[in-house]
Formats: sequence, structure tokens, C-alpha cells
Amino acid sequence: MSTIRLPLILIFFTSLLSIFLMGCNQEASEEKAVSKKVTHSTALEWKRWTPSVFAEAKEKKRLVLVDFAAQWCSFCKKMDQTTWKDPQVLAIIAKNYIPVRVDDEIDTELAEKYRDYGRPAIIVLNAEGKEIFKKTGYQAPQWMLWTLQGVLQDS
Repeated sequence: MSTIRLPLILIFFTSLLSIFLMGCNQEASEEKAVSKKVTHSTALEWKRWTPSVFAEAKEKKRLVLVDFAAQWCSFCKKMDQTTWKDPQVLAIIAKNYIPVRVDDEIDTELAEKYRDYGRPAIIVLNAEGKEIFKKTGYQAPQWMLWTLQGVLQDS
């Protein structure tokens, strides 16, 4: 009886191992596809805060998305690696927003004006420069997408 049981147990565990390894390979393939999708997307082209940004927003009937970032900010870097490379986030920005980056080390006066917001921070302004939305802290790609969609619906 035990001689029959051993091969059955081996077959059972071999089958389980095969199923597990197939699942791991499928997950690895999906991860590769997702990372390929993100790395092949174009990076967001940030503009500097200038009067021409607001003129462009008026002309194109878009909102101004301002990203306050700093070189010392680890979550700002994380957003650069994730959120600001996400294809869906890039698409909604390209269609509805003028993206502006304010770097603490470069735009010191403007950074100081909005210092209380912390870093990272995003602010959405209308074409006249009126603040209509602000959010601080790291925003994962899906959350940023939902935020940008919600701001569009409310404006």
C-alpha cells in the first residue's frame, strides 16, 4: 500500500509545483508588460511658471497643473518615477492641463509663497490663476488620475 501511495504523493506535489510555477511565470510576464508600458511612455514635459502659461491655458481652454517639488524630496522623486510616467495620467494632462513644475531650488520666490503646502504638492489653477484645487503628499498614478478627472468634472 505504501509503495502505491508514494508515487501518488509525488505526482500530487509535482502537479502543485507545476501550477505554482506557471502562476509565477504569468505574474512575471504581466509585471514585464506593465513595466514596459511605463518605461516606454513619454515623460511629462514640464513648463516653468510664466505669464505665457496662463495665456496658453486661456487660449486652449485648459487648467494649469502645478507640481511643487524639491530635489531633497524622496516622494517627489517617486512621483517622477511612477505617477508622472503613467500613460493614463499623461493622457489626461495632455488633453486638459498645462503642466508646470516649481522646483524649490530654482523658483525660490514662488516656492516660498507656497511653502506651507509641503512637498510634493499639486495645485490646479484656472487660466486666470485662481486656485481651484490643492493636494499634498505622494499621489499614486491611479489616485492622480481620479483626482485630475474629478477636478475636470467640478470645474
